[in-house]
This record gives sequence, C-alpha cells and structure tokens, in this order.
Amino acid sequence: MRFGRCLQGQPRAGVARHVSQSYAVRLISEVPVTQQYLIGEFSALLEELQPSPGDCLAAAVHDLRREVECSSLKMLPQLAREAMGLSDVICWTALERGDAAGFYRYAKAAVALGDFTDAAGLLPE
Repeated sequence: MRFGRCLQGQPRAGVARHVSQSYAVRLISEVPVTQQYLIGEFSALLEELQPSPGDCLAAAVHDLRREVECSSLKMLPQLAREAMGLSDVICWTALERGDAAGFYRYAKAAVALGDFTDAAGLLPE
C-alpha cells in the first residue's frame, strides 16, 4: 500500500510535529496519517467486499461502511473486527454458492482489508 511521502528532509519521527493539531494522527509503518485517511481507506476496502445488489450481505456491507464513515477513531478497532468477520462470511457464502470468481474477488479484498487493519494497528495481535 502507498501511505504517502514524508516531508522532504525531515526524519520520520519528526513528521508528526508538522501535521496540524486539529487532525487525529495515527502511524502506519512509521508514517503519520490522519483520521480521515484511515476512515476513507477503510471504507474503500469495504466497498471492494460489496456483494451484488439484492444479496442479503449487501445491506450489511453498506451499513458497516456508513458506520465506519461516521465513526470516531476509537470505534475503528471494533468496526475492524466486525469487518473481518463479515469478510469471512462473504467469502464462505461465495464458496457455498459455487461462485469461484466471486470468492477470488472477495478473498483478495479480505486480504487487503486484513493487511490494512494490521498496518493501522486496529486489531490486537
């Protein structure tokens, strides 16, 4: 994943001082990111898990995305656990339906979501 560049000539540890105090800052791979970035990336990754319209799981993904987009930083770990559980259900459902292409797409999205939640420190180890 791309997390942006550090300020030119600034050591990574000092970059956080240059970020406005009005933004909540979290570190991903030692590069500071804002709360808006975390929420936006989280929502975009959930969008990749979106089943086709009419699927009973589509509403669950939609609702979780909206909750992520309206949440505070402290709620993200709980929502990350819900997202990982939902991604598991979506993958298993695709397998049970014999939808190999769907399973491949959902599994790929689930791995990306897992990598993101791990890098963002949203889930305990």
